[in-house]
Amino acid sequence: MIVHFAHTHNHRPTVLENCRVFHSLNIASRNLASQSMPIAAVMIHVADVDAAFTWYERAFPNAIRVEIHAPRFRCLSIEGVQMEFVPADAKVSSGPCGSVVYWRMQDFDAALDHFRASGAKLYRGPLEIEDGQHICQVQDPWGNCIGLRGPRKSAPE
Repeated sequence: MIVHFAHTHNHRPTVLENCRVFHSLNIASRNLASQSMPIAAVMIHVADVDAAFTWYERAFPNAIRVEIHAPRFRCLSIEGVQMEFVPADAKVSSGPCGSVVYWRMQDFDAALDHFRASGAKLYRGPLEIEDGQHICQVQDPWGNCIGLRGPRKSAPE
């Protein structure tokens, strides 16, 4: 497995850099796994896997790019959860028709602004929920919903 950080996609890492990143990811994965995280991966069905990978990599700038060479597969890792992109088909289409994963954000408004600037469309919300938290759903270019959840750092406009 070769791991690249999302923000360094224009830089071809050396073998030594890949080994350091892989080692760090293994340590982080073991630490996260020891915390009994119940979610291993989120599978996202899209019409264009390559375009989705590129879009989500920009939308989630803290994501780590993971490439597996046998069989060839790539995904993004976000705090130990793999985001996997697969072709939509007759059994599972893309769009807002099922479960929604909510991602914890440190600054709800900044996150919502970032996703909108990335091309996401507001689908539901925002709504205030318990403990000063806010939630909303945005849609990726294929209509899939992404849930955002977190505190507001600034007053809404």
